Amino acid sequence: MILVYFSNTGQTRKFINKTGIKSYEIEFNNPFFDVDDYFVLVCPSYEPEATDHSLDFLETGNNLTYFLGVVGCGNRNFSDLFCYTAKDIAVKYNRPYLYEFEFQGMEKDVIEIKKIMKNLENGVEYLTPSDMGYKGLAKGNYKKGEVEISNNKGEI
Repeated sequence: MILVYFSNTGQTRKFINKTGIKSYEIEFNNPFFDVDDYFVLVCPSYEPEATDHSLDFLETGNNLTYFLGVVGCGNRNFSDLFCYTAKDIAVKYNRPYLYEFEFQGMEKDVIEIKKIMKNLENGVEYLTPSDMGYKGLAKGNYKKGEVEISNNKGEI
């Protein structure tokens, strides 16, 4: 199992390196790469045009078959737009939104990602957006009534 990520500014790459988990960086100029291992996508918050190559990667070959979930990262100053790219991908492909962290993450974030990866390797299943009743893309604004999706620990 690996982490797959895109890093426009290098913040996501720094976080991935801290985890020590096997990884693959999606190349901006050539996102059309097949993986043959289960993976979690780590996705920063950018305008859709800047992340189209992440979608190209996901839709290449059998990559969607191996895609287990998504982790968001970004800047909390973006308010409702914090991690919206990862949330949109989770909804679009109905994959679990597993975790979120700010900038290049802290030690607690590294520990949590390692725990999530271990859980996935051991067959733990996380809720998908449709399991929680979410449909459609809303550019970071995921609300069902008065409840907002924030993580995948059953705290919605």
